[in-house]
Amino acid sequence: MPGMALIVFLRGVNVGGHRTFRPSIVARELSDYDVLNVGAAGTFVVRKPGSRAKFRTALLRKLPFEAEIVLCDGRDLMRLETENPFGAWPVCCPCPHHPVAGALRVSVTAHPTAEWTGQQLREAFPFDQLPRYLLRDRDAIFGLDFREQVRDLGIQEVLSTPRSPWQRAYVERVIGSIRRECLDHGIVFHEASLRRTLNLYFDYYHRSRTHLSLGKDSPEPRPVQPPELGRVVAVSQVGGLHHRYERRAA
Repeated sequence: MPGMALIVFLRGVNVGGHRTFRPSIVARELSDYDVLNVGAAGTFVVRKPGSRAKFRTALLRKLPFEAEIVLCDGRDLMRLETENPFGAWPVCCPCPHHPVAGALRVSVTAHPTAEWTGQQLREAFPFDQLPRYLLRDRDAIFGLDFREQVRDLGIQEVLSTPRSPWQRAYVERVIGSIRRECLDHGIVFHEASLRRTLNLYFDYYHRSRTHLSLGKDSPEPRPVQPPELGRVVAVSQVGGLHHRYERRAA
C-alpha cells in the first residue's frame, strides 16, 4: 500500500461513560502525522513516517482513557496478509449439560481434517459422558473418518437442513459470541496467537461472563458479594477487552 507507514491498534481500559472518544476527531487532531481512521474503533493508519515515540505520546494525550497501543509496520501487515495468517480455524465443542454453558473446550488448527475433527470429539466427551445425539451441519470437515468415529462411539448423527443455522441455535450463538466479543476486536497473526486469545476468552466466558438464562450468573457460579466486602473494582480480562467486577477491601 503506497505511502503507508504504520498501522495503529488501540486497546482501551475502563472505556465508557465520559471516557469515550470519536476516532474521526482524534485522526483530525493528529493531522500532522496524516492519520486516517479506517472505520474500526481504535484502528488507524499513519501515512506520514515519523518518530514512533513522539506519535505514541501525541496519541495518548488525545485519549480520555488509559490505552495500550500497538504499532505495526505497514509492510509487515501486507506480508502477513500474503502468508494468510488467518488460516487457523477455531473448532468449538458444545457442552452437553447446559446449552448456555457454551463450549467446554476449543481447539485450533490451520489444517482441519475429518480425522482431526473426530479427535476433538473423543477428547471433548469421556466414554462415561458420551451424548446420545450429535447435531451438526453438512460441512465437508465432517468426512468419512469423522462419521466412522461417531458411529464407533455409539452416537447418532442428526444433520440440520442446508442453510438453516437456526436449527443449531445453541452452537451458532456460542460461535457468534466468540466472533462479536473476541475475534472481531483483534488481529490473529498465527495459530498460537489464535489459541492464546481463545483460551483467554473462554476463561472469561466460563468464570465471569453473565447469562440471562442462568439468572445473570456465569456457567461457573460466582458468589454474591455484599457491600461490606469493599469497593467495586474492575479486573481486566482477555487483555483488557472485557472486565470482571468484584468487591475488594481497600
